[in-house]
Amino acid sequence: MAWKFNPFTKKQDWFELVTPPTDLWNDYIYLLYLTSQIHNWHYACSGSGSVTREYQYTRLMTGTTINSNVMIILGCETYPPLLSWSKKFKFKCGLRVDTITNQWFFWARGNCEPPGTAEHIGFKIVNNILYGTTADGVTEKTLNMGTIEEGEHLNLEVRWDGGTKAEFFRGGTKIGEITENLPFAGDALWILSHAELQNTAAENKWILLRYWEFWQER
Repeated sequence: MAWKFNPFTKKQDWFELVTPPTDLWNDYIYLLYLTSQIHNWHYACSGSGSVTREYQYTRLMTGTTINSNVMIILGCETYPPLLSWSKKFKFKCGLRVDTITNQWFFWARGNCEPPGTAEHIGFKIVNNILYGTTADGVTEKTLNMGTIEEGEHLNLEVRWDGGTKAEFFRGGTKIGEITENLPFAGDALWILSHAELQNTAAENKWILLRYWEFWQER
């Protein structure tokens, strides 16, 4: 505690000495991408797949050709690398799932393309089942996070402690954690965000991406 002049009371008052806040510029990386910004990420389509920007979301859509695929990726390459599996991070994402059969979908950090064994941490949907997912470059590990209703809005979060576990949240509630088949903590990380959708029947499937939020220690 210390004496300090209070301009409101015009008197000397006791004030608590507070430790200066963390240096956000040097200690953390923080990003927030909303609908229009997600649409500007790099994307690629095969078959009848497409990416469109609409008022409230970015739509990934397969069209009706079987095994059509659409992906959208945010990459970051710096030297020396700012991003690493050794760093604590967390990301949140919001999406709406309008179709729940004959499809698979990933949204993760790292490369999550099938067979899904490349290093990554994130989420995947197979038909109407939501999973948390990790992989170490050889083997994938999943956590069942429950079923999805058609048209359901999902708010998802994953928290990575930098080497030993990934915690998974749905709607703000922790569902569980994965402690096996994790990315190697010494490896650099070039793919910040990777969302990908594919149909497994000759049917149109689509996912609406609403936001992606990311925090990492430097």
